[in-house]
Amino acid sequence: MFKTDTDCFDPSYCDCMINPAVNELDSLLQQAASQGAAPVHTSDEINGKFAHLLDPEGVELKLWEPQVRA
Repeated sequence: MFKTDTDCFDPSYCDCMINPAVNELDSLLQQAASQGAAPVHTSDEINGKFAHLLDPEGVELKLWEPQVRA
């Protein structure tokens, strides 16, 4: 649960986001860019790679490629 004054969803106007796990995030981002959708934020963290995009309605998509652990 997020506090009401969070900026976690910026720049989306919505107070929610869609957060699917994906395979091959870099490839997916290339496909999205070829259609004009560039990520607004990317990060590489201990739990995996993340990319934040906005859909045409302004809803944030937070894509997650889980970290592969050996």
